[in-house]
Amino acid sequence: MAQHTGTTIVINPFDVPMHSSNSNASNISSGTMDSLDTYTGGNAKIIALKPAYKILNDTLQDEIVKQGKDLKERISDSSDLKKFLKDFQPELAEWVLQITNVYRKDTTDYDRLLHGGLTSFYVTNPRNRLTRIKGLIAGIGDDEALADLKIQVQAYADLLNDKIQKQRGEASQVKTDTATMKTCVDNASVGLFVIYGTLITVFANDPLQIAAFFPMNLIYQASNQKSYTKQVPKASKRKICIHTIKPGETFSMINNYAVDLLVALTRNAKTEPEEWYLLPAGAMVTNQLPSILGNTAFKYVMVKNEDIEEKGDITFIINVAPV
Repeated sequence: MAQHTGTTIVINPFDVPMHSSNSNASNISSGTMDSLDTYTGGNAKIIALKPAYKILNDTLQDEIVKQGKDLKERISDSSDLKKFLKDFQPELAEWVLQITNVYRKDTTDYDRLLHGGLTSFYVTNPRNRLTRIKGLIAGIGDDEALADLKIQVQAYADLLNDKIQKQRGEASQVKTDTATMKTCVDNASVGLFVIYGTLITVFANDPLQIAAFFPMNLIYQASNQKSYTKQVPKASKRKICIHTIKPGETFSMINNYAVDLLVALTRNAKTEPEEWYLLPAGAMVTNQLPSILGNTAFKYVMVKNEDIEEKGDITFIINVAPV
């Protein structure tokens, strides 16, 4: 007789639904925690599950709340930087006035300080603007007549640099947040599997008692979702997926970053839709009808980022029709 040398692999049935979205992970975990909280039976194995899983659930819920707050802060800081750049005109007008009070427009010194004209200061990329302003500071150098101006320009440059560095730090924090969230979801998913395994030993002859501890409708829906996450570089358009919409399907969308995104159904990757659906920075919409994205006969789900400075990131979830 041939010896069996294969390996039996047990798949955690909670992995897929728990990783489908933060919202699903939160609801599945909290729903199961509620069942443990309200359990009135006297089985010691089940009672022992509650304190152990409570730690995992609390950690997961806290991280989800933290990420939500962090995203709101990133959106606020991004808006603050954009407003700071937009409100630059009065500052620049004051600088030019001080320069013209010392050097006439037709002089070499004037041209040296304002080479490229005023438009060279209006570059929208904050790092490029900072470079241009630093050029003005260097041009002033030790000019005593413009010493006060140099202090003003340096103060503006320092403030702009602080805002840029803050936004950079928050952008890098996105990756850390994502890794931390994955760890929390992984741990909670394993915890749910432990609960499931324990319940099997208690209710082996009554599977319905096992199912009653979990939000099964949500788990089923989350298990059958199709989820796509796509990064969208600045000033670009990307295909999220190609999907034939079926009767009863809905979709959910999450804007993961601090820039507005546009979403639509199109005939192919090159055609433009009649209208784009706006998904604001940090927004989440759930269980929406596909028709709000345009012609449901079209299969290309496209996303556009019109921001010329920052990349975007979207999670697009296709929800199966309820059974």
